[in-house]
Amino acid sequence: MHRLLRLLCLMLLFSAATSLADSLIAEGVISTPLIRLLAHPEEYEGKHVEVIGYYHSEFEERSLYLTKDDATNLNTQNGLWIGSIAKEADKNKVHFIKKGFVRVAGTFSYRPTRGAGHMGLWPAELKDITFFATTR
Repeated sequence: MHRLLRLLCLMLLFSAATSLADSLIAEGVISTPLIRLLAHPEEYEGKHVEVIGYYHSEFEERSLYLTKDDATNLNTQNGLWIGSIAKEADKNKVHFIKKGFVRVAGTFSYRPTRGAGHMGLWPAELKDITFFATTR
């Protein structure tokens, strides 16, 4: 019985670990959880990534957060600045909205001494956006 329980625990741990891992998707884009970008930004510098998060846009703010509460409370350390659309982007695949959960693909930029976005308040930025759509 203890062996079976141990085996089930190991399977559960393995499953949880792999669900948070990066995966390579079409055209060399790395799909990763937003929390990994925030926790290990130096590993993603200059890479094309796709993430899901809560998007919030208003005057002097276009950013992606871990949660809606982070956006409401302007917790910029739990978010990324969203930059401009890539010149080569298919405009039919970029649909900016005001707020809500979205899937975004772009180039990750991390400059620890400078910050990103309005007044450098965000720790990093997704720029040259190639895909932006609501998640449903």
